[in-house]
Amino acid sequence: MIKICKNRIVIGCASLSLPEGLYINKMSNNGRGIVFSDEEKTFTLSVFSNSNLETTKERKEDLTGCEFNERVKNSDIYALTLNGLEGYYTLYKDTIKEYYEAKIKNIITGGNEYLCILISVFIQKSTMGKVLDNPAIKTFFCDLRAE
Repeated sequence: MIKICKNRIVIGCASLSLPEGLYINKMSNNGRGIVFSDEEKTFTLSVFSNSNLETTKERKEDLTGCEFNERVKNSDIYALTLNGLEGYYTLYKDTIKEYYEAKIKNIITGGNEYLCILISVFIQKSTMGKVLDNPAIKTFFCDLRAE
């Protein structure tokens, strides 16, 4: 389940505030995630927890072999450290959408809970660069905290 604590949404190993200007598109069926979108549904921001990843913060190969989408195989993977969270992200696309996908772990508490972030953008409506420059998305990443 998703917990509310001190006016923040707690998902897995991290917490976030509601992204200003975005809409709650849906809650995940298993109660471990939430999907936000802009009003026009140009893009979606999915945030969910996963405890099935078995990786160490130094081994991105574990992430690519375990949970990253099959389309990621030929994409570059970058390290990510943010507010007590550490992991990896990648950018990739298909014929319809561009994707930003991240797998993040709480480096303060450890544990086996991971935060998964997936941003998808319809190519015909926008670009990933424009979405990542969106104030709501920038604030989302700046406000993300380890729990």
